[in-house]
Amino acid sequence: MTKVGDHETYIFDLTGEYLAKLYDEHGESILQQNVRMFEGDKGTNLAIAKTASNKEESKDFFHFNNGVSVICDSANFQPFNNKLGLERPQVVNGGQTMRILHRCYKQNILQSDVHVVVRVITTGKDKQFASNVAVNLNNQTRVDNTFLRSNDPRIVQLLHSLATLGYFLERRAGEVDAMLPEELKELENRFGSPLAKHIIPLKDGMQAYVATYFRDPQLAKKDPAKIFTDDGGSFSKILQSNLTAEKFIESYELSRLVSTQVERFKILKRKRYSDENERKHAYVQEIGSIIESVFSELDAAIPQITVFGMALLFEKHFRTGASDLKSLVVAIGKDPSIVWSGFTGLISARKALGIEKSWPTLLKSGIFYKDALEHLTKTW
Repeated sequence: MTKVGDHETYIFDLTGEYLAKLYDEHGESILQQNVRMFEGDKGTNLAIAKTASNKEESKDFFHFNNGVSVICDSANFQPFNNKLGLERPQVVNGGQTMRILHRCYKQNILQSDVHVVVRVITTGKDKQFASNVAVNLNNQTRVDNTFLRSNDPRIVQLLHSLATLGYFLERRAGEVDAMLPEELKELENRFGSPLAKHIIPLKDGMQAYVATYFRDPQLAKKDPAKIFTDDGGSFSKILQSNLTAEKFIESYELSRLVSTQVERFKILKRKRYSDENERKHAYVQEIGSIIESVFSELDAAIPQITVFGMALLFEKHFRTGASDLKSLVVAIGKDPSIVWSGFTGLISARKALGIEKSWPTLLKSGIFYKDALEHLTKTW
């Protein structure tokens, strides 16, 4: 044990079988503060599995592997029986190793002489310190900003708030896919229906909130990575902008409905048509006559227009006297043409403003969105 400042660190080794059984007992719940999700059977993971299961190499696993890092509120070392008790332990680095060891164990190919170096760091219940440890232990190699922010205390608080409203915040991409069957079953029992109906991915939810309530669709569309950083980004500003679980849900549901219409259009777009008249007829039949006036520009503008179109729907809804997004979400669920009215309005604004630039160029520009919004507001 070494104590530096207010925190203790313990370094020791455990057998691969011990760690595999630990994961078998607790599943992904022991990895909730690990910012990396399972990266599949490739590269380093293949090497970990090969070393752990090969009789000739397994004795060197301890020397080849980076090990597992654990944080906990406090630790109690009992030297006479060589036991270390941990209060609320969480693996923050080495989740790939634990998952691979567990897989080898379940396949009965894990060698008995596999040992792993383990480091335990006490946090003293300091949530910010715990978050910083998790981030910095994973900063040596590239990790998505979303993952690095997944354990921020404010995101964890959002997770709990959403749970009370019947939603599961998937803080790290692939988190649900990595869960054990019993973990999925527990969540589905809690929500009372298949989990797929209750999941909100953190990245998608934050993009939707930024495009609507935070009123910065350009940030949401052009550089979503900056949503999750304060280094040239807006992470703290976003979380301090009256973000609530209710607003988070509403903006995500709006985004989901808009995206559904875009996917519907993409299917139409991929079909083969004998000529433009047949294409136009198919578009109008499927979407409605509302798109006739902008038909020639639809293929170029969609799906790139999605975020700006969603932001426009939000602004129109609120500038006509609404206090939240619930009624708009319900209305679109009944009448998807509302989404297309937003898209066609934005597309029509280009001609009305006398802009000659192409759609790929325009839809990278927050200036175009602001000018179009100002123009359309006069008609509301």
